[in-house]
Amino acid sequence: MTTKRKKASNGKGDSKLTNLDNAKYSKVFSIIGKCISLFFLIIYIFILIFILYNIIFTIYSTITESKIKKTYDAVEGVLVRYKDCKNDEESSICNALYEYQVNGDIYTVSLDLEKETDSYPKKETVYYNPNNPNISIICRYRN
Repeated sequence: MTTKRKKASNGKGDSKLTNLDNAKYSKVFSIIGKCISLFFLIIYIFILIFILYNIIFTIYSTITESKIKKTYDAVEGVLVRYKDCKNDEESSICNALYEYQVNGDIYTVSLDLEKETDSYPKKETVYYNPNNPNISIICRYRN
């Protein structure tokens, strides 16, 4: 019966194998690290785009509302009814119709926010074009 003896290691052969393995793993981990960095960079860019969009929309809405309030006349509108209601067991979500009066004529404007009927105010400020009172808006961008 023969017995196999293990070679005594002088450390030279093992270190070559270890260096090759380390080089492979280093390359793999470098690629994985770059992929993870790229993934987070893409997420970061999407978050920045989302934030910039919201900032631009807020600025645009504020400027538009300011222009409307400067150039249009204001009158009080009264909630008259709801339209496009979606009912479920607990609540009713609708758009509101407000009537306002200019020079004895009655006009209607819709507030399309799709909120519960209880959350609409009974009276609302309506801004209308003095040259054409049929063109009107209720400024509620941030509400």
